[in-house]
Order: sequence, then structure tokens, then C-alpha cells
Amino acid sequence: MLFIMAFLGYRIESGQMDEKKMVPFSIIFIIVILSSVFFNILYSNKKCKK
Repeated sequence: MLFIMAFLGYRIESGQMDEKKMVPFSIIFIIVILSSVFFNILYSNKKCKK
């Protein structure tokens, strides 16, 4: 995911891609990161109680 975001950031900085086209990718990236953190917290809480 970080490689993809770095590549897309490079394309924006070099002028090959418009910033408005980056918004869906950034929203998906934020959703993936937040959901993985959320599930990690749930999993950790479940395993630590045992």
C-alpha cells in the first residue's frame, strides 16, 4: 500500500496525475489503514482476555 501511495504521490508531484484523481485512492488507503487498526485492536483485546 505504501509503495502504491508513493508512486501516486510521485505522479502528482511530477504533474502526470491530477490531485482530484488521487482522492479515491487516498480514501481507500485511509479505510484500509483504519480497518486494519480496528481489527487489530479487537483481535488483541480478544486474545489478551484469555
